[in-house]
Amino acid sequence: MKPGALVLGLVCAVSLAGCASAATGQRASSADDTPSVVSASAAATATPGSTSSSGRPSTAFDPCSDLSPDVLAKMGYDPNYKDAANSTFQGGSYAFRTCGFRSPDYSLRIASGDRTVDEQHDGPRPGDVEEPTNITGRKGYIVRNPSFQLTCSLFFSTSEGEVLMTRTQGEKPQDLGLDVCDDIKKTATVLASALPKGV
Repeated sequence: MKPGALVLGLVCAVSLAGCASAATGQRASSADDTPSVVSASAAATATPGSTSSSGRPSTAFDPCSDLSPDVLAKMGYDPNYKDAANSTFQGGSYAFRTCGFRSPDYSLRIASGDRTVDEQHDGPRPGDVEEPTNITGRKGYIVRNPSFQLTCSLFFSTSEGEVLMTRTQGEKPQDLGLDVCDDIKKTATVLASALPKGV
């Protein structure tokens, strides 16, 4: 699996709203893009500084456990809602912990993984347009794709690898006069400021 395919895999495999093609409105998925789920017990053994079977650092930051209601409210999402379904997955040699959140306008899936930002950037999906950005001093990219106009992704570096955010809008942003990537950097800045010490 190409590193960039995990952006689409994250949306289609575990997003609250799924993944729709702007041209057809149909759910888009691919066997190569869908990461397999790993057991929660295996993920629970990850501790800071340890390594996974791939030899990479295990992912200590857990979006479902480590983001407080106050932080979620500052990010603009329901502080009382967390979707822990498919909360861990293995994509190729990469391991991720994920969690879903929602607001009146968007669903948001946050993944914390042991893949690096450079690895993600080196393997984008066809059609991805990546805009370099900086999140509290961390290297990152905002990702758009004209074929998936309901989604916007942003990923930035951590000491463990990266945090990837994928936001999905329920209605076509252009129909509402909105930009699906509007304010995603602000959301990422709040998230980055709330990461556990050392991440």
